Amino acid sequence: MSYYSNWDLIKVSYHAYGLFICLMLIVLSIVVTSNSGRLTKQSLVPMVLLSICTIAFITFSVGADKFGYYSKYLQIATYGLPSSWQEMNDPGWIIVTYIISQFCVNDVGYFLVVATLYVVANAYFCRCQTEYFNYLFIAVISFMGFYSYGVNTMRSGLALAILLFAMTKIDKSKVLFFTIAVAAIFIHKSVAIPAAFFLLTNYVNKPKIYMGVWMLCLVASFIAEGSLKEYVIQFFGSEDVRIGNYIGQNESIRYNVGFRWDFVVYSLFPIVLGYWNIVKAEFEDVAYYRIFNTYVLANAFWLIVITVPFSDRFAYMSWFLYPYVLLLPYYGRLSNLAEIRTATTLTIVIAGFNLLMIFI
Repeated sequence: MSYYSNWDLIKVSYHAYGLFICLMLIVLSIVVTSNSGRLTKQSLVPMVLLSICTIAFITFSVGADKFGYYSKYLQIATYGLPSSWQEMNDPGWIIVTYIISQFCVNDVGYFLVVATLYVVANAYFCRCQTEYFNYLFIAVISFMGFYSYGVNTMRSGLALAILLFAMTKIDKSKVLFFTIAVAAIFIHKSVAIPAAFFLLTNYVNKPKIYMGVWMLCLVASFIAEGSLKEYVIQFFGSEDVRIGNYIGQNESIRYNVGFRWDFVVYSLFPIVLGYWNIVKAEFEDVAYYRIFNTYVLANAFWLIVITVPFSDRFAYMSWFLYPYVLLLPYYGRLSNLAEIRTATTLTIVIAGFNLLMIFI
């Protein structure tokens, strides 16, 4: 078996996905602006079709990390599971890879299964949040990081998708939430950060408190960036070599290292808008408060390590919730066409910015 299958001719690039998103945004704009009356209940058909297209793009997209993932897949397919637990770093991912290897014989099958799990879990979360799930799903697949976490940092992307699935179960059964969340953590340890914060919000669900924590972390990180980072190195470094290596690097020739004000502004936008909706517009929704507070706390954690190379990988522990924090207050106000148009405008602006980053 080789990394590239016989389907190599239909491998696609990030730019092709960008054009796909452009098309989706145009369709979204036409549908919403042409609807002058009451919005009707949405069908699952558009979400299914969007999911199939997105899965295909992620499966056949060329990614720098894909060869490494497939090499590990071939190793497990050939030799089976590692002989000892100590060799199974992130054992959940190893087990998932082993299960897939039992019925997939090439890279297409392997990446197709992972992409399906990733996309369907995100689509399911959208379906559980609002009756306007098709509009929300377009936003999710358009926002920064979604594509790359399906193509490159696949392990983290799958773990976060499973965590989203777990989050939909907390009101039905905390045991079920905990079980699924632990499975996600076994796939990628970093998911413990948003999982723990989400569980905390189930008991303390006060947005103003967590926004205060975010501000304190921002100030502390700006004033004492080096010492705070060292504490995180000590905590993670001995437990996970990869995390320790990321945090421990002082410079990178391929990465803009330093206090990333551009990332801070990007992260702050949904917090400010969420605060306005919660406090000023008096949007009351316990489920949204949990998502908002989890985002704020996870982003506050990222502020502590903001100066390390590849800090966006830590930022995505909050950014995966970005479209939900930004848009759910509008999609939660049922049958209000003006609010839906506001959400659509926000989607086009933020997704448009991300698309600009793709093409420049």
